[in-house]
Amino acid sequence: MTRRRAPKKVSFPGCKRVASGVEVLTAAAPCCASASALPLEPPSKKAKVLKNPAVDTSFLPDRERDTRERQEREELRRKWLKDQETLKNEDVEITYSYWDGAGHRRVVKCKKGDDIAVFLEKCRQQFPELRGTSVDNLMYIKEDLIIPHVRPVVPFAASSIISCSGS
Repeated sequence: MTRRRAPKKVSFPGCKRVASGVEVLTAAAPCCASASALPLEPPSKKAKVLKNPAVDTSFLPDRERDTRERQEREELRRKWLKDQETLKNEDVEITYSYWDGAGHRRVVKCKKGDDIAVFLEKCRQQFPELRGTSVDNLMYIKEDLIIPHVRPVVPFAASSIISCSGS
């Protein structure tokens, strides 16, 4: 026959075993006391970690701040678009020269938002020999730059653009 071993019992320091198998509590170890033997003391309160109000948290995400920033951006975008519309509707006088072997200097009024094609159309109407020509056959050349028809007038005619030669 094989002997069965009794399962080992866990004991805590400060507890003594009596022959009957019941553990007796000594004063040193209140951990192995049963609930009915000793009254339970309330567990000691841990110090709660509080937030420091002096710390800068502006870099952390915040819904309110994000919504405020989004609203400000949207307001600035609307204001910028409104300013761009008023800028595009302003008239600008452009002095140009039609070259056919001799330079003919004339002035055309255009809106800043117009394309180069609109500018060329107004220039074409000022010369009788160009009235039979379409705008697609004309070129706008500033210094040594050939400007496409689809570009707006503002950056090329209203401001001084530095050409490839540096002038």
